Amino acid sequence: SLLYICASGTVAWGANPDFTDPITERTWLEDVDGTLSPQQALAKSWTPFSRALTAGLTRSTIWVRLRIDPDLVGSPSFEGDRRLVLNMIPVHVDEIAVFEADRLDEPPIVMGDHYLQGGRKVFYQNTAIFERSRPFEVLLRIRTKASLAVYPTVTRWDEAGDHSWQMREAL
Repeated sequence: SLLYICASGTVAWGANPDFTDPITERTWLEDVDGTLSPQQALAKSWTPFSRALTAGLTRSTIWVRLRIDPDLVGSPSFEGDRRLVLNMIPVHVDEIAVFEADRLDEPPIVMGDHYLQGGRKVFYQNTAIFERSRPFEVLLRIRTKASLAVYPTVTRWDEAGDHSWQMREAL
């Protein structure tokens, strides 16, 4: 289940050149008026993308659907540790609501650069942590007033680090 969001710098691909991307499918959907529920979004037609998604300046809500296979992140450093880190690079996205596709009845975890928490802005909330042993899907509802460019990555908890240079290469 989705455990929590933590403030961090950027997290991306492991330093291992043999690293296999655990995100096996990336698709996106434009929600022009921003009114779709996660259930309604799932029923729509989605467009595939690779690694980075750029939508430029848009007033639309953008949905991102990720299929994640925990077996592709390799063996954890600690036996039985199945924690995965989903990170959105860059952190300059106003709000990202994270939904687990098989748990839509649970409230989303909200992250982003301008997420209001207790009436105050909380900056650089861009990391979600999951503990799963089987493939699963995550829906991200992205709203921003800035130019939209995101690079979702997933790593093992113990491999999380700052590899933001990889987004620059992907864009």
